[in-house]
Amino acid sequence: MKTMLVSAAVGLMAFGAASNASAYYFTPKNTTIQATGSVTVAGHTTLVCGTDMTLQTTPAVTVTAVTFKGPNCGGMVATGLPWHLGDRGPHAFAISGFGLMSTANGTCGPNTVPGGLSINGKMSFAGVAVRPCSLTGTLETSPRLTISGKANPN
Repeated sequence: MKTMLVSAAVGLMAFGAASNASAYYFTPKNTTIQATGSVTVAGHTTLVCGTDMTLQTTPAVTVTAVTFKGPNCGGMVATGLPWHLGDRGPHAFAISGFGLMSTANGTCGPNTVPGGLSINGKMSFAGVAVRPCSLTGTLETSPRLTISGKANPN
């Protein structure tokens, strides 16, 4: 029941992308996206949980809801929602404000969770410190979330 504080660092991000003045952006716009997969939260206890996340891409990308399922995962909740998702380049993101609370692990986060985003819409993160926990996971997005555009040539 690791406090899988999917705390805006999966909280989905310290919004570092906006600060690099790139021409990258998330697509599709104005859409509700479901991300489904598995997340492992390691702390006092290691919890492997099925995870469902709802993202809104209007006006910015935010994580508005997160649920966890599986043995010992019922007591885990996301804290600090909404989390903000920012791009960090053509295949990278960060979730700011990410936090989790669980019976097994207490509070994890809040922190920023950096991750990768494949061209097929798979979000992944590995060994991310969300103190006092560690977070690893893979989530498939539907419709497919991608990062488009290209860096500013300057």
